[in-house]
Amino acid sequence: MVVVVIIGVLVAIAIPVYNSVTQTAAERAHDANARTLKGAASVWYAENSATATFPATLIDGDGDPQNDFEDYIDGELPTIPDALTGGGGDYEVSVSATGQVTVIPDVGTY
Repeated sequence: MVVVVIIGVLVAIAIPVYNSVTQTAAERAHDANARTLKGAASVWYAENSATATFPATLIDGDGDPQNDFEDYIDGELPTIPDALTGGGGDYEVSVSATGQVTVIPDVGTY
């Protein structure tokens, strides 16, 4: 009986710790994704500012990259971590005529 109580206490402690670790990992992954998208959009702006129409939408929120933006990302376009939204989702990325990059949701927005 004592063993069952001890296991119950350990499980009661482990589940909240696991949930916290999972949430923190998802937040850090999101921040890294947003920074990656900002960097790629800045490179896109540097190479295309002379010929592009602004404001330029590089990803419109449905995961469909425009203006060949996927060429500026190594691999697949990142998506919002499932643990933050309950089902993932896509980022929106746009660039203004002055080179200001906007990523929605941005770093630190959970």
